[in-house]
Amino acid sequence: MSGLTAYETSMVHYFAQVLSSKSDMPLDDATEAVRDCILDELQTSSSRGLHLINVPMGKMMLGLEKPPNEHIARYVASIRSTEASRWAREGVREKDIVDWWDMGGVMHGAYVAFDNLFNGAQFLEAMRHERGSETVKEQADYANYWLRKHFALYGLGNDSTDETRPPEDRRLPNELRARVETWTLKARKEHPAQLAEAIQNHATYNSLCRYLVRERYL
Repeated sequence: MSGLTAYETSMVHYFAQVLSSKSDMPLDDATEAVRDCILDELQTSSSRGLHLINVPMGKMMLGLEKPPNEHIARYVASIRSTEASRWAREGVREKDIVDWWDMGGVMHGAYVAFDNLFNGAQFLEAMRHERGSETVKEQADYANYWLRKHFALYGLGNDSTDETRPPEDRRLPNELRARVETWTLKARKEHPAQLAEAIQNHATYNSLCRYLVRERYL
């Protein structure tokens, strides 16, 4: 991609591959879809301070390594204060924590931007196809239901938008993302009928994922 640094090109290509795997979109189309979103995230990451936490923090999150400075020490402590008990409760493994937190702050910010792009597109598409609702609110409620039914949603445990939802339906820890997406991609390719049945048998995709973690399928 002309005009981009090697790092920018690699990031756009990475998230284009993620989008293509989640949607079956051709890679060239996926690249166009994510390009502006990811570049904007990279260009504004420094102004939001993400470069200050753009270091491997996996072992720090596990308490196995000392943070290099006070800023990162405070950040690690704040995450551990809300997430450590959640990791244990949700079946997050040490490798999951290291893999996610070693990505650094810039990659985490890019994932948030990608999630907003992908989930927003799915939400709007569901609204357009909902013909049984009489009001925009009813359309939006259906789209939100449809999104949660068919896709995994991730976030921190202190997300206020999740507080009124049943625990099984709340956002998954980001640390589970790699395992969930790998399992989902394999199931979509190799066992689509069984996946569709599993989705129908659970209130949300997140509740399905929690069942898979508990039963050690994932």
